[in-house]
Amino acid sequence: MRPSSISVSIVQLLRTVKKIELGMRSIGLPSFLARLPVGCLCWYYCKLLDEKIARIGRIGEKIRRWRGTLQEMGREGPAQTELIDIDKGLHADLESTRKVLWELREVCLDVARMFERLGFSSAGLLRRQHAFLRVLEDSYSSAGVMQELLATHDQVAIALLRQQQSAGAGA
Repeated sequence: MRPSSISVSIVQLLRTVKKIELGMRSIGLPSFLARLPVGCLCWYYCKLLDEKIARIGRIGEKIRRWRGTLQEMGREGPAQTELIDIDKGLHADLESTRKVLWELREVCLDVARMFERLGFSSAGLLRRQHAFLRVLEDSYSSAGVMQELLATHDQVAIALLRQQQSAGAGA
């Protein structure tokens, strides 16, 4: 599998930061000062993760609300035969969302490995990465459950419509 353009960009950025660190060490700066660019990059990445955690958390919450609405529609009444995903557009959108979430997960793991290879460790970074992976996996799973519910709803709705059509034709 080809690495994503994001991963390639991150690798290039980390190489540049490593060169800066080596350059700073070569001119005689102490290690803690030479590591400052890597620390700044880590801080920036932590802020980015905070934003992504909030954003993906909101997406996951929307999916859970849609799931609840779909479950309500499937219980009884005329709503049972509404919202049939005939062209499978909603299913495809959910699958696309799941794919993007999985790719973000891989990028997060790549970045973690890259910081590790640089010999850089941060408790804040690890905490955010774990939180990010949790929210990604939760949203990924939620989208999968929504796909299953949608398929079940469609099958039930189509069966009910056929039953109604048969009852109407027989009357």
